[in-house]
Amino acid sequence: MDELEWLRGNSPSTEPSRDITKRHRTQLRAAIAGEGAEGPPPRRPRRGRRSRHRVLVTSAVVVALCAAGAGVVALATAGGDGGGGVEVGAPATDPATTAAAAPVTCTGAPPAEVAIPTDFGAGVATPAAQATTAPTKGQQVTSWSTSDAATTIEQRWPADQEAIARFGSPAAPVDSFRSYSDKDVLGDGKRGYRRTVLFEFPAGASGCTALQMTVYGRDAGTVDRVAEGFVTAPFVSHQPLVSTTGAAASAPPVVACTGATRVKAEAAAMPAVATVGGPVDQASFAQPTEALTDFLAARTTLAARGYDELRLDDGSFVYTKSEVGNVVTAVHVVPNGTGWTVADWQASGC
Repeated sequence: MDELEWLRGNSPSTEPSRDITKRHRTQLRAAIAGEGAEGPPPRRPRRGRRSRHRVLVTSAVVVALCAAGAGVVALATAGGDGGGGVEVGAPATDPATTAAAAPVTCTGAPPAEVAIPTDFGAGVATPAAQATTAPTKGQQVTSWSTSDAATTIEQRWPADQEAIARFGSPAAPVDSFRSYSDKDVLGDGKRGYRRTVLFEFPAGASGCTALQMTVYGRDAGTVDRVAEGFVTAPFVSHQPLVSTTGAAASAPPVVACTGATRVKAEAAAMPAVATVGGPVDQASFAQPTEALTDFLAARTTLAARGYDELRLDDGSFVYTKSEVGNVVTAVHVVPNGTGWTVADWQASGC
């Protein structure tokens, strides 16, 4: 027998003995029983969906705040010495709308409402685009334009000192308003044309007696025609044709115009004379007021409304227009057998 065979026959058994198995089984059961007495094993914690949502929202807020902070830093940095930055928290502003408006030089409305032709649009509180001088602070400026913007009327109150100086220094009128105008249209076809009319009123605060109207346009004839309308019939009248009626022995005298003192008399559109008027050859009308209406329609330099009707002792009528307590126009209407007609008239040359 060799050694290997001897070892196999005499080697101890590799299986545990019955006593060892019994002892291990008892220990294993005791361990299991002890584990059950301590309670169920702890569960793996579960992450709720709400918790995860809060984490995501919080992260987004942090990112947004960081981005906003970066923007603020960028804006603050941009406003450095270069001068091209924007002040943080200061809104962009328009100097034209934020500048404090200068107090008006003359309060309220102008002393008369100018008769703007019907083919001009609504007035706007801006100077004419073709104006050669800028308005002064506190000057009220209104302009009206045609639909094609070819012609613009500009009103300034008080008038420009340059315009007053150009027409001289007219004495304050005591009977009615006075008007002064460029004799001819100024300018040329390249720069455009213009013509100015200046009005002086008897009442008004110092520096507020002159009203300036300037017509600008591309066509010299149109500019001249519109400006001439302000010379002949400048103002709107809301009065009736006849305001009062009465009786008199004779027609009252018309105040004579003494003329205006002007440094540049040649600038006036019409020279000042004492009185104007004379006999009239007119058709007959059924009523005296119809004869008056027809007469005034052909003489736009006279007031169109607001006359006082006086019945004279001889049965004729005289219609008078007064300004500041003085009669400036008198129109004599007489019967002629078939109706009524204007026989003669007289008006102040101013």
